[in-house]
Amino acid sequence: MSKITVGLPEESSISRRARELMQAAAQMRGAVYGEPPPRVPRVDLERKRQEKEMLHTVYFLYCCDRIKIGSASHLPIRMEQLQNASPLALILVKALSGGKTLEGGGEWFWLSPALREFILEDNCLAGKLKKAEEGYLNFLRDELKYMEEMHADQGD
Repeated sequence: MSKITVGLPEESSISRRARELMQAAAQMRGAVYGEPPPRVPRVDLERKRQEKEMLHTVYFLYCCDRIKIGSASHLPIRMEQLQNASPLALILVKALSGGKTLEGGGEWFWLSPALREFILEDNCLAGKLKKAEEGYLNFLRDELKYMEEMHADQGD
Protein backbone atom coordinates (compact mmCIF):
# COMPACT_ATOMS: atom_id res chain seq x y z
CA MET A 1 0.00 0.00 0.00
CA SER A 2 1.29 3.30 -0.87
CA LYS A 3 1.43 6.11 1.53
CA ILE A 4 -0.72 9.08 0.65
CA THR A 5 0.35 12.40 1.95
CA VAL A 6 -2.16 15.09 2.12
CA GLY A 7 -0.86 18.58 2.11
CA LEU A 8 -2.60 21.84 2.44
CA PRO A 9 -3.11 23.57 -0.84
CA GLU A 10 -1.04 26.61 -1.44
CA GLU A 11 -2.81 29.77 -0.39
CA SER A 12 -3.99 31.80 -3.35
CA SER A 13 -3.53 35.54 -3.51
CA ILE A 14 -7.32 35.96 -3.30
CA SER A 15 -7.61 33.95 -0.11
CA ARG A 16 -4.57 35.73 1.34
CA ARG A 17 -6.21 39.11 0.61
CA ALA A 18 -9.49 37.87 2.13
CA ARG A 19 -7.65 36.82 5.29
CA GLU A 20 -5.93 40.25 5.51
CA LEU A 21 -9.27 42.02 5.12
CA MET A 22 -10.86 39.86 7.82
CA GLN A 23 -7.97 40.62 10.18
CA ALA A 24 -8.27 44.34 9.45
CA ALA A 25 -12.02 44.19 10.06
CA ALA A 26 -11.45 42.39 13.35
CA GLN A 27 -8.97 45.09 14.41
CA MET A 28 -11.44 47.79 13.45
CA ARG A 29 -14.24 46.09 15.38
CA GLY A 30 -11.92 45.96 18.36
CA ALA A 31 -11.26 49.67 18.00
CA VAL A 32 -14.95 50.43 17.58
CA TYR A 33 -16.42 47.93 20.02
CA GLY A 34 -13.46 47.52 22.33
CA GLU A 35 -12.74 49.86 25.18
CA PRO A 36 -15.15 52.78 25.37
CA PRO A 37 -13.59 56.18 24.83
CA PRO A 38 -12.76 58.11 27.96
CA ARG A 39 -15.66 60.15 29.28
CA VAL A 40 -15.52 63.79 28.38
CA PRO A 41 -16.50 66.02 31.28
CA ARG A 42 -19.55 68.20 30.71
CA VAL A 43 -18.69 71.62 29.44
CA ASP A 44 -19.13 74.42 31.92
CA LEU A 45 -21.47 76.57 29.83
CA GLU A 46 -20.86 79.71 31.86
CA ARG A 47 -17.09 79.36 31.48
CA LYS A 48 -17.50 78.74 27.75
CA ARG A 49 -19.67 81.86 27.44
CA GLN A 50 -17.09 83.92 29.33
CA GLU A 51 -14.29 82.64 27.07
CA LYS A 52 -16.35 83.59 24.01
CA GLU A 53 -17.00 87.04 25.49
CA MET A 54 -13.26 87.60 25.94
CA LEU A 55 -12.73 86.97 22.23
CA HIS A 56 -14.85 90.05 21.55
CA THR A 57 -13.53 93.59 21.54
CA VAL A 58 -15.49 96.51 22.90
CA TYR A 59 -14.76 99.48 20.66
CA PHE A 60 -15.25 103.23 20.94
CA LEU A 61 -15.52 105.09 17.63
CA TYR A 62 -15.49 108.88 17.44
CA CYS A 63 -17.51 110.86 14.92
CA CYS A 64 -18.61 114.50 15.22
CA ASP A 65 -18.59 114.81 19.01
CA ARG A 66 -20.36 111.48 19.40
CA ILE A 67 -19.04 108.07 20.42
CA LYS A 68 -20.25 104.74 19.04
CA ILE A 69 -19.80 101.98 21.60
CA GLY A 70 -20.14 98.42 20.38
CA SER A 71 -18.55 94.99 20.45
CA ALA A 72 -17.25 92.76 17.70
CA SER A 73 -15.43 89.48 17.35
CA HIS A 74 -13.60 90.80 14.27
CA LEU A 75 -13.05 94.51 14.84
CA PRO A 76 -11.49 95.38 11.46
CA ILE A 77 -14.44 93.84 9.61
CA ARG A 78 -16.95 95.59 11.88
CA MET A 79 -15.21 98.94 11.45
CA GLU A 80 -15.28 98.50 7.68
CA GLN A 81 -19.02 97.75 7.80
CA LEU A 82 -19.72 100.83 9.92
CA GLN A 83 -17.49 103.06 7.81
CA ASN A 84 -19.23 101.92 4.62
CA ALA A 85 -22.56 102.94 6.16
CA SER A 86 -21.31 106.35 7.32
CA PRO A 87 -20.64 109.41 5.16
CA LEU A 88 -18.28 110.74 7.85
CA ALA A 89 -14.97 109.32 9.05
CA LEU A 90 -15.15 107.02 12.07
CA ILE A 91 -12.04 107.01 14.26
CA LEU A 92 -11.20 104.21 16.68
CA VAL A 93 -10.33 105.95 19.96
CA LYS A 94 -10.43 103.05 22.44
CA ALA A 95 -10.66 99.25 22.39
CA LEU A 96 -11.09 96.85 25.32
CA SER A 97 -11.13 93.09 25.55
CA GLY A 98 -14.64 91.94 26.44
CA GLY A 99 -18.07 91.26 25.06
CA LYS A 100 -21.69 92.35 25.20
CA THR A 101 -21.78 92.38 29.02
CA LEU A 102 -18.86 94.80 29.17
CA GLU A 103 -20.30 96.86 26.34
CA GLY A 104 -23.58 97.35 28.20
CA GLY A 105 -25.81 97.65 25.13
CA GLY A 106 -24.16 100.59 23.50
CA GLU A 107 -24.92 102.68 20.47
CA TRP A 108 -24.22 106.36 19.86
CA PHE A 109 -23.56 108.70 22.79
CA TRP A 110 -22.65 112.34 23.17
CA LEU A 111 -19.01 112.73 24.20
CA SER A 112 -19.66 113.80 27.79
CA PRO A 113 -16.78 114.90 30.03
CA ALA A 114 -17.01 111.60 31.97
CA LEU A 115 -16.94 109.50 28.78
CA ARG A 116 -14.07 111.59 27.41
CA GLU A 117 -12.08 111.07 30.63
CA PHE A 118 -12.74 107.30 30.48
CA ILE A 119 -11.53 107.13 26.88
CA LEU A 120 -8.39 109.11 27.63
CA GLU A 121 -7.29 107.10 30.68
CA ASP A 122 -4.79 104.28 30.06
CA ASN A 123 -5.26 104.53 26.33
CA CYS A 124 -2.64 104.37 23.62
CA LEU A 125 -5.21 105.79 21.18
CA ALA A 126 -5.85 108.96 23.22
CA GLY A 127 -3.96 111.08 20.68
CA LYS A 128 -6.43 110.00 18.00
CA LEU A 129 -9.35 111.33 20.05
CA LYS A 130 -7.66 114.69 20.54
CA LYS A 131 -6.79 114.90 16.84
CA ALA A 132 -10.34 113.93 15.85
CA GLU A 133 -11.80 116.56 18.18
CA GLU A 134 -9.52 119.21 16.67
CA GLY A 135 -10.61 118.17 13.19
CA TYR A 136 -14.26 118.38 14.18
CA LEU A 137 -13.78 121.84 15.73
CA ASN A 138 -12.03 123.03 12.57
CA PHE A 139 -14.93 121.69 10.53
CA LEU A 140 -17.40 123.59 12.74
CA ARG A 141 -15.36 126.79 12.43
CA ASP A 142 -15.29 126.44 8.65
CA GLU A 143 -19.04 125.83 8.55
CA LEU A 144 -19.70 128.85 10.78
CA LYS A 145 -17.47 131.02 8.62
CA TYR A 146 -19.26 129.80 5.48
CA MET A 147 -22.68 130.51 7.03
CA GLU A 148 -21.58 134.00 8.09
CA GLU A 149 -20.35 134.72 4.55
CA MET A 150 -23.62 133.44 3.08
CA HIS A 151 -25.60 135.62 5.53
CA ALA A 152 -23.45 138.67 4.70
CA ASP A 153 -23.97 138.10 0.96
CA GLN A 154 -27.74 137.93 1.44
CA GLY A 155 -27.71 141.19 3.44
CA ASP A 156 -26.09 143.19 0.59
